[in-house]
Amino acid sequence: GLAGELFNAEGLLKEYQDEYDCRTTTSFITEWESAVGIPDTCFPATGDITDRRLHVVIKLAALGVQTQQDFIDLAETLGFVGTTVQAGIDAGIAAPDGRFTIVVNFSLPSANRFPISFPIPFGDEQFFILECLFNIVKPANCTATYGFI
Repeated sequence: GLAGELFNAEGLLKEYQDEYDCRTTTSFITEWESAVGIPDTCFPATGDITDRRLHVVIKLAALGVQTQQDFIDLAETLGFVGTTVQAGIDAGIAAPDGRFTIVVNFSLPSANRFPISFPIPFGDEQFFILECLFNIVKPANCTATYGFI
């Protein structure tokens, strides 16, 4: 007599397990967004479920950013492969400003390099999201400059 209810309970546990993971959730996306502070200045909590899941993962990844490699890893989470992050002095900015400057250079995909066809593919939303995140996670006494290579 209990077999049917045990089967239902097992199904509900499996569903809960899938929903608990921020990479696969549908029902708990609002709770995940609330837990990581979305909506905020970088993420409006709109878009399809895939974008919203990605935004939660990115916010979780941004929590532990401290080193140059952490910045690069965060950029790769958004698809920016080949990003370089340097201290200002290493990038040729003279002291004292160079000590308090972070230079971030993004490698453009081949589709965005010259010759470019119309419409010009610059202004990607993910670049603006990444710039917003970098401005939040960088040290408070530093400025960040951005460029493309």
